[in-house]
Amino acid sequence: MVTSKKPSLQAKYFYERGWTKEQDVAFINVLAWQAELGRKQINPHRPNEIALDNACSAVDVYADTSKPRDFYLSKLDILRQRYTTFRRILDEAGFTWNETTNRVLASKYS
Repeated sequence: MVTSKKPSLQAKYFYERGWTKEQDVAFINVLAWQAELGRKQINPHRPNEIALDNACSAVDVYADTSKPRDFYLSKLDILRQRYTTFRRILDEAGFTWNETTNRVLASKYS
């Protein structure tokens, strides 16, 4: 008998409507590359239009899909919230990032 593993709440929340972790990585990588080219975000609530358009196009080609621009803006907001939460955790005493395992470590002696 084969049992399927139920997706975690995080996976269900972050990776719905045909969006995958690989698309997250591609989206982030293209945005980072665009920033290296000088297309950085000026206003914290509004991305660089050219960078966003390039990232949307790249992910659409990579995933052979065609998502509306609002979908990508929503994903960008979610990624920003996740990053902010992640940074807040690491800024607290007793939490560090392990480069080898790519995990946050918590010290019980903080």
